[in-house]
Amino acid sequence: MSTTPSPVHFANPAGQLREDPAGFIRIEWSNQPRGLHDAQDL
Repeated sequence: MSTTPSPVHFANPAGQLREDPAGFIRIEWSNQPRGLHDAQDL
């Protein structure tokens, strides 16, 4: 498994979307304060 971070496709206070090396999108949730709209956008 690669330890090189994949590119971030989208990020906001709720977290970020990254492309997994296996070919799917991975959501990485943050521990930052966020509103419902931030989670919905993600």
